[in-house]
Amino acid sequence: RRPEKNFCVSKRSPPLASIEKLSWRRKRRRRIAATLITLIVLAGAAAATVLYVLPEMHYRQALALMDSAEYGKASETFAILKGYKDSSEKISECTYLEGKALLDEAADLSAAREAFVSLGDYEDAAELVKECDYLTALDLIKQDSREDAAEMFTNLDGYKDSHGYLLKIDYLNASDLMASGDLALAREAFGDLGEYEDSQDKVKECWYLEATAAMSNQQPDKALEALRYIPGYQDADEMTLQAHYMTGIALRDAGKPAEAAEAFLLAGDYEDAPQQALDCFYGPAQQALDKRDYVLASELYGRISGYLDADEKRQKAIYLDAEKAVKDTEYPRAQTLLAQLPEDYEDVADLKKECIYQPAENAYDEGKYEEALALFLQVEGYSNADARIKRCRYKIAEAYYSAKEWEKAIPLYEMLGNYSSSESHLKTSRYNQMKLDMELATMEGYDKVIVAATVLDGYKGSEDYLEKAQ
Repeated sequence: RRPEKNFCVSKRSPPLASIEKLSWRRKRRRRIAATLITLIVLAGAAAATVLYVLPEMHYRQALALMDSAEYGKASETFAILKGYKDSSEKISECTYLEGKALLDEAADLSAAREAFVSLGDYEDAAELVKECDYLTALDLIKQDSREDAAEMFTNLDGYKDSHGYLLKIDYLNASDLMASGDLALAREAFGDLGEYEDSQDKVKECWYLEATAAMSNQQPDKALEALRYIPGYQDADEMTLQAHYMTGIALRDAGKPAEAAEAFLLAGDYEDAPQQALDCFYGPAQQALDKRDYVLASELYGRISGYLDADEKRQKAIYLDAEKAVKDTEYPRAQTLLAQLPEDYEDVADLKKECIYQPAENAYDEGKYEEALALFLQVEGYSNADARIKRCRYKIAEAYYSAKEWEKAIPLYEMLGNYSSSESHLKTSRYNQMKLDMELATMEGYDKVIVAATVLDGYKGSEDYLEKAQ
C-alpha cells in the first residue's frame, strides 16, 4: 500500500473525479479484507466442525444407538470415527453386546459365535464361544443330529455337562440298536457306558433277549451262552434248566447218551430230567463194562449211585480194572483201585498182598535186598514171603560181614538163628566187634566187651577179654 499524499499541502487540489476514484478503491480494499476475514473465520469454523463437532456428533449418535441395542449400526458409526476417543474399544463392546443379545435370545447362535470368535480374548468371549457351541449341540440333539452333537460335545472337552450329554447320546444310540434287534452291538454299547443310568440293566436285557430268541429258534446251546451272564435275571434260571434239557434231548436223539446224561444232570429237576439222566447213564455204563472200558464204566455208574444195580456194577468195574492192572504189573494203580473196594470183596485181600509181593520179588531179583525186605515184611505169610524175608536178611548181613561192619551184621544174624552160615558168622562178628570195643577204652566199650565175652563163652580166648574188661 503506497503512502497517502498530503493533499492539504498540495499546491493545488486534485480534481473531484480523482478523489472519488481514490475513495472507491479504498472501499474495495476494505470489502476484500472483510471477505477474506469472513472466509478465514468460516474456514476455521468448518475445520472445527470437521475435527470436533462432527466426530462428537457421530460419537454421541453411536452411543445412542448402543443404548437402543442397535449394536450393528453403532459399530458402523464408531468405525467411521477412526479412533476418535474410545471408539475402537466401543466397536469391540458393540460386537460383544450384539453377540450376547443373540446368545441370550438364542436367535442366531452361529452369528453370536462368529462375533465372539472375532473378539479373541476380549473379556469372556472365549468362554462364550463354548457356550454357543454347547447350545448348538443341544439343538442338534433335539433335531436328532446326534453325530454332529457328539462331535461338538467332544470338542467342548468337559465344558459344563458336555460329558454327560456324550453319555446320553451313546445311550440313545445303544437304545436304537437294541430296538432294531442288533443286540450284540447294543450290549457292547451299553457295556461301555458303565454305570450310566440303567445301562447295566440294559446289558442284561440284551443277553436275555438273545437267549429268548435262541430258544425260539431251537438253539439251546446259543441260549446257554447268553444265559450264563445273567443268573437270577427274570426267569433266566428256569430258562437255563430248559436249555440244558433241550440239549439233552437233542444229544439223546443223536445217539450220544453219555453226553445227553451230562446235559440232563445240568437240567436239575426240570420236567423228567433226573430220570432221563439215569436212563442215559446206565446204558452207556453197561456198554463200557461189556467193552472192558472199566474206567468209563466206573465213572458212569458212579454218576447214578443208587439207581438199580449201579453201585454193584461200579464195584465190579473197579475190581476188574484192578485185576487187569495187577496182570499188567501196574501195581500202584491196582492198589489205588483196590483201596476203593471192601476187604471181603472177591479176592481183594490177596490182590492187595500181590501188589506188594511182586514189587518185593522184583527188588529181590535186582539185588535191592533192603527194599525187598521192607516189602516182604508187609506180607508175611503170603506166598514165599517168609523164606524171602530170611534170605534178604542173610544177604544184608553177609554184606555187612564182608564190609566188616560187625555191629550191623550181629542183629541180623541173631534173627536168622541157624540159617545157612549165620551161627558161625555171628560168633565171628561178635568176637571182632568185642575187640573193637576193647580198643575204645571207654566204660561203655568195656560193658559191651563183658556182654560179648560172656555170650562167646571162651570162643578164641574171649575169657581173656572178659578179665581185662572187668
